[in-house]
Formats: sequence, structure tokens, C-alpha cells
Amino acid sequence: NFLYKLKDNERFRYRIESANSKPFTKSKIALKLGLSHQKIENIVSNDNQLKWINYKTSVWLLSLNQLDTIYSKINTFLENFHRDNPYKSGAQKEQIRHFLNSDDNFCDYLLMSLSNQSIIKNINDRWSLYRFSIKLSDNENKLLQALIIILEKEGFTSSRYNELAKKLKATNEQVLILLNIAEQNGDLLRLDGSLMFTRTNFLLLKEKVLDFFDSKTELSVVEFKELAKTSRKYAVPLLEYFDKQKITYRDGNVRKLV
Repeated sequence: NFLYKLKDNERFRYRIESANSKPFTKSKIALKLGLSHQKIENIVSNDNQLKWINYKTSVWLLSLNQLDTIYSKINTFLENFHRDNPYKSGAQKEQIRHFLNSDDNFCDYLLMSLSNQSIIKNINDRWSLYRFSIKLSDNENKLLQALIIILEKEGFTSSRYNELAKKLKATNEQVLILLNIAEQNGDLLRLDGSLMFTRTNFLLLKEKVLDFFDSKTELSVVEFKELAKTSRKYAVPLLEYFDKQKITYRDGNVRKLV
């Protein structure tokens, strides 16, 4: 057994590294290796290849080699993700965590650490390599701009995507891709398949709602419908979105300001 040929500190490091992306916590090591906390501290302080990582309420022990391997894995995962999903701004944390088979807290630490080193970035809850951006052709860029202009004009009574495709003389598939991109960029908010509105329109409506509350204490669906210039069909999900954004809250049949 090659483990027995290793020196004590090498054997210790080997055991630490075997935890891969689920690194040992302080108490776990003592339990797993049957060593006292003092003995562990002594080994770690004499081995510059080992390091304690403190993050939020967790303390883990990893070797520098182990950490580099995990960072490389994330890098490779994102390279492959971008290659396979050129129209997505990045992967969700859960996808990365699942790929690494790590716990939530440690995954947060890894992403934060790589982000601080400007190796990856986070946009609207999606993680990508720092230099990645969605590459659109000139034609796609023009369509995207035209799409935003149409939705800007439509306010809170948006056309369905197949109607938008007709207006843009584009295919349904092209429009769906562009809607996704606009949503990932944060230029577009989508409540369901049929209600889409631009961030600009949302901010304007938010101003109107706040102004309304300057002189009133409660807002009815009918009054909100007037402010948003939309139908009841859209007013209700929109109001729910306002509640979710912690701008208003529901009290019986009316809304009040949070």
C-alpha cells in the first residue's frame, strides 16, 4: 500500500486531498483521522501546501493543489458551457455546484474567490468566464434593438413572441433566442410567456406608483390598471411582481406601500 511509503505529512495531505470538492471541516478531520486538534494544527502550520479557509460560518482544510484542481474544473466546466450554450450569458450556481458535487457554502466560496480574481463574473445570477460575452451577428443585434423598441412602445400590453416575430420579419426561434438574451441582460422582464416588459418601462411605472402613494395610502387593481395603461389580465400578475419586488404588499383587495 503506497500510503505507508509516504511520510506522515504527505500521508496527511493525501487524506485531505481525497475529499476533493467536499473538503474536510476542522471537526471532521479529527474524527476521520483520529488526531487531536493540537496535532492537526502542528501538521498544518509546518506544511505550506495546506491552508485553512474561513468563509461565513465554515472552516475547511485544503491543500493548494486540491484548490487549484477545483478551480481548473470550474474553468473547464464554464468553457464547455459557453461552447454548448453560446446564447446563454452563463451557468447557474446550482449547475456548477452539481457538477463539482460540493456543498452550497463551499461552492459560494469558490465562486466568490474566482470572481475576486476576475477569472469569472456574475451577471443576473448567472456565472460566466470573465471575458465571455454573447456574440451576436450584426443582423441579430439590429433585431434585438428593434425588439426592445417594439416592447418599449407596447408598454404593459405586450405581443406574444410569434406576433413579435411577424413584426420583425424574423422566425419564432430567432425571437425566442433574442428575448432570452434581453432577459439575461436585464433589459427585459418576463412574467410569463405572454407578459414581457422592458426594464425602462418597469422603472417608469415604479415611479408612477410611488408618486401615487404620495397622496394616497392604498392602491386598487383598477387604479393600478390606469397607471400601467393595461388590462386586468396583465394588471394582476404585474401587481404580484410589485409585491415580489417588495415595493407593495397586498392587504385585502388593495395594495399598500412597503
